Amino acid sequence: MHPRISTDGPDSSNAENSLLYDLSCILIHKGNFADRGHYVANIRNDSNGEWWQFDDELVSSLGFHPFGDTMAKSSKEEADDTSIKCMQGVESHETTCGIETGVIRTADSDTHGKSLNQFEESLTSADAYMLIYSMRVPHAATTNSRTNETFLFPNELRCIVETQNKALLEKCQEYKKNLENMIAARTRRKDEIKMILSLMSVDSQVHQYFWIASSWLRIWADELDPPPIDNSELLCEHGKLHPSSVTLMKRISKRAWDSLFSQYGGGPELSAEDYCIECIMENAKNVASVSSFKSERARIKLMLDNGGVSPVDEKFYFVSKTWLQNWLRRKAAEAPTEVDASPTAAITCPHKGLLPDKFPGAKRQVVPGEAWEYFVQVAQQVHQGEGEGCMGFLVATSTCSICEAELIESTSQQQDLKATKIAEREKHEALFSGGSIPLTLGEAYCLVPSAWLHQWRSYLAETGKKTQKSEEPVWLESSIQELICEKHQGLLFRPPKLMKNRRGELIQANPNDDVFTIILEETWNDLCERWNVNLAQSIQGFVVELAKQECISTGSQEAEKDESGPDDSSIPVLMTKPEACHVCIEERESAELIRRLQYVDEEIFVDVVEGNEPPKALLEPIESQRRVSKRARRGPTSNKRISLKVSGTTTVYQLKLLIWEASSIVKENQRLHICRTELTDEMASLSDLNILPGAHLWVMDTGVHQNRDIAEELYAQATDTTTSEGGFGGTFLSGNLPGLAGVMADNMNVG
Repeated sequence: MHPRISTDGPDSSNAENSLLYDLSCILIHKGNFADRGHYVANIRNDSNGEWWQFDDELVSSLGFHPFGDTMAKSSKEEADDTSIKCMQGVESHETTCGIETGVIRTADSDTHGKSLNQFEESLTSADAYMLIYSMRVPHAATTNSRTNETFLFPNELRCIVETQNKALLEKCQEYKKNLENMIAARTRRKDEIKMILSLMSVDSQVHQYFWIASSWLRIWADELDPPPIDNSELLCEHGKLHPSSVTLMKRISKRAWDSLFSQYGGGPELSAEDYCIECIMENAKNVASVSSFKSERARIKLMLDNGGVSPVDEKFYFVSKTWLQNWLRRKAAEAPTEVDASPTAAITCPHKGLLPDKFPGAKRQVVPGEAWEYFVQVAQQVHQGEGEGCMGFLVATSTCSICEAELIESTSQQQDLKATKIAEREKHEALFSGGSIPLTLGEAYCLVPSAWLHQWRSYLAETGKKTQKSEEPVWLESSIQELICEKHQGLLFRPPKLMKNRRGELIQANPNDDVFTIILEETWNDLCERWNVNLAQSIQGFVVELAKQECISTGSQEAEKDESGPDDSSIPVLMTKPEACHVCIEERESAELIRRLQYVDEEIFVDVVEGNEPPKALLEPIESQRRVSKRARRGPTSNKRISLKVSGTTTVYQLKLLIWEASSIVKENQRLHICRTELTDEMASLSDLNILPGAHLWVMDTGVHQNRDIAEELYAQATDTTTSEGGFGGTFLSGNLPGLAGVMADNMNVG
C-alpha cells in the first residue's frame, strides 16, 4: 500500500486534472478466520500527521508512521528504492493480500515531481483489509487555475449557519456575564462573612450581647442567599430562652446582631435578659428531685439487702417476689417509671384480694413497712395520686376464698387428667413408643394417620405442671376423612410397604415416614372409644401373599432386585379397604413431581470415581438403600465428592462444564451416571431426567482425550452463537457467504 496515490493511471495525458490522496485510515482484522476475530483501526490526524490506534476503549499514539515509529526504520530502504523508481518515471504497483493498493507516477512539471518525492514510502501489511484515502492537494497547474475561484455557500445554508452562530454567541456572552456576577456575589459574601465574624466577639461582662441559633449561622455561612434569622428552636413554652438551649446557640455582639438583622430580618431578638425564670426554677427542682430520688432509693435498697429489717417498723407487707427481684437488679434511674409502680399487681386476684401463692407467678416476699411506704409513694407519683397496682396486703391477710376454691378444683382436674394420660400411655405402650408391631399373614389390622399419632404422643407426653394447658389432638375422624378422596372414596396415599427385620418378623418398613401407621384392631377400638370415633370410619388392612407374577402386574414390587438382598417377591403386601385410588394418587404424585422439578439454585452432589468400579451405594436409588458399612459406601478407592448449584433447566452439557470447572475433567472424558443409568443426551435438562435437589451422581474419567482449558470450550461456544458485524454484510467477513476455503476449493474445481 502507499500512503498517497494519484487518480490518473499510467496512460492518462491530462496531468492538470489529476488529484492526490493521502492515506488517512487503515482497518485491520486480527484472527485466523474471515467470519470472526478482532478489529482495530489506525487513523491519521490531518492537522499534524500523527497516527492513532483505536482498539476498543484503548487509544494509543503510533507517532508519524501508520504502523508505529518502529516500522519506519525497517521500511526506510524500501522507501528509497521506490523513490528512485518514481524519479525515473517507472510505474509502481504494490499488491498486498491480493489487493492493488496504490499507483504512483511522474509528471512533466517540476512542481509535481517535487511533490511526488515526498510519497516514496511503500507499506506492507498482511492484516489490513480496508484502506481509506482522503484528497490532499491538486497538482500545481490545477491549484493555480483554482486560486482565484471563490466557493459560495447556498443562501439557505448560510442563513442557518449565521443564525446558529449568533445564538451561540449570545449564549456565550450570557454565560460569561452570569459567571462574572456569580464570582462577584461570592466575593461580596466572603467579605461580608469576614466582616461579621470580626464583629461577633464580645465581652459579656461589659458590653451588651445577643443570642442567635447555631443552625442558622451554619446556613448563613454556606449559602449565597440565606433565609431570615430563625431563633424559634431556642424558645421554651413561655416564649423565653430555654435553659437546655445553651448548646444550640451562639453569643454575638450588638453590632453583629444589628448587621445581620438589618440585612436578613427574622427573629425573635434574644438578649441577655430574655432567659426564662420559670424553666430555670423547674430544672432546679428536677435536679433536686433526682438527687433525692436516688438517695432514697439507695437507702431502701440497702435496707432490703441487709435482710429487710427496719428498727422503727413493726408492720410487714407482701409484695410480688418477681417484681422485687427485678427492682433490686435494676440500675438507679433519675425518675420513677411505670415498672416501679406495681409492687403487688402480680399477687392481686381479680376480686381485689390476695392471690394464693400456688397460682403461677403469685410468689410473694415480705418487706418492712418503711419500704412499703416508699413503694406506695413512688406509685402515686407515677399514677398521679392513684394507687393502681399497689394494693396493700399485710402479712396476716388471708388469701381470696373464691380463688382458693378455683385453685383446688383446677388442681383436682389436673391430677385427674394426668392420671388419665398415664393410664392411656401404659395401655398403649408399644404404640406410644413408636415401634412397629409384628404382622401375621392373613390377619386384619387398622390404619391410623401418622400425623394424628404424632399429636397424640405429644399430648400424652405432657404430664407436668403444664398438663392442663397441653392441646388435645385434632379429631381422629376428620383426620381420616382428609385422606380419602370424595370422588372415588379411595385412599389418597399408597398403603405402607412391609419388610422383614433381622429376626424374620414381618413389620412396617417406614413407620416414621409413611402417611399411615398399622395398628391392631383392639388398639383401634380403644382409640375410637377414647376419642369418640365411629367404628365404621376405620381403614382396614389385610396382610396377603401374592404370586410373583401377580406382584409385578399390580406394581407392588420393584422390577430390579438387589443383588445382595433377598427376593422381594416373597414378602407379603398390605391390601386395604377402602382400596387406594390410583387415579388420584397418580395425579397428586405427578403434580408434586412437577413442582419439585421446578427448582432453582439448588444443590446436587457428584462423586468422582477414581477406581474401575463405583461403590454399590452409588448404584442404588436413595429410597432403596439398605444400611451398609462405611467401607461399602466408600468403595474400593476414596472418591472426591463435589457439590454443585444447579436448576431444573440445567442441561447435561452445562452440568459437565460445571464438573469440568470443579474437577478439571474435560467434558469429552466424563462418563456421567445416576445410579446405573449413564447420561448421554447432553441437551436433556435435569428436569427431563427427573433429577431432584440433593441427588447423588457419579462420574468416571476415561482419560481418552487430552486435557485442555475450559476457556477454549467457552470461547468456541460463544463464537458459534455470535453474529457478525452488520457493517460487513454481503462480504466474506459476514459469515453468511461461503468461507474463503470453500471459495478457493470452488476456484480450483473450475480451473
